[in-house]
Amino acid sequence: MFISEHYARKVWPNFEKRSALAREVVEAGYILPVRFDDTDS
Repeated sequence: MFISEHYARKVWPNFEKRSALAREVVEAGYILPVRFDDTDS
């Protein structure tokens, strides 16, 4: 998951993030976040 200010403001990336977090509950280690700025995920 690539996280930036622009990512945090868009609807589709937030939907993808929620889906990935739901999968993370079942499959630990599924998400590897990469931050490009100081934006909160």
